Amino acid sequence: TIYAVHDYDNHHWLQNSIQIALVADVYIPAHQENYLICSRLNPNVIGGIPCGSNQWSMDFIKSLKIPLHAEIRKDDPLGKYYFYEKFVYRNKVIRTLESTYPSITILHDDFHNLTQEQKWNEWVSHKLHWIIPVLNDLPIRFFDALLTGGMPLVPNGLIPQIEAIGIPKEFYSSYGPLDILEPKKLVEAKLRTFEALGEVGIVKRHQYALQHFHIDQICEKIVHQTINLYRQ
Repeated sequence: TIYAVHDYDNHHWLQNSIQIALVADVYIPAHQENYLICSRLNPNVIGGIPCGSNQWSMDFIKSLKIPLHAEIRKDDPLGKYYFYEKFVYRNKVIRTLESTYPSITILHDDFHNLTQEQKWNEWVSHKLHWIIPVLNDLPIRFFDALLTGGMPLVPNGLIPQIEAIGIPKEFYSSYGPLDILEPKKLVEAKLRTFEALGEVGIVKRHQYALQHFHIDQICEKIVHQTINLYRQ
């Protein structure tokens, strides 16, 4: 048995990451930073495998009866987040954007209690998804947005990570610090981009994410690269 562990929280939970690196045969950080110590504790580090999307099973996605491009979508960007006391800047960004777009907010209910269908219906009801990372991580919701045909809006600082895993530039947009203070101009511009790409864009983002970043594909990458590592 080979124990390969995919660490979703290497960007901030260093103590946990160190423990994983010590006990695992293969350590796989999901984010491209903050695993220096782990790489010195474990010689078998595999990079370049992000979180991907794990909200919906492949069977559920295949069973959908309404075509993704036929969904009615809202113009306001979606961004619902849990409150984490230690991430002060992130909480302030959420509250700042909420004053303009109430669809970006702190969650008070447990999102995990929703069914796959309820989660899907919420995600496909928006054109844009405002991504607010904890630190400089590329979070799951980025891939959820692509998988549901939406366009994720990410901080400019995440672009190098996104480019490194080969995602086409037309599949996402980015924002800077001033856009957080005055988001309307950016959102209006990105809505025009979304509309210009049209139904074809929705389907292309969905199919690309499904083929490359659904959790099933992520697991296949982990197995494949781990086996190759031990064949060397």
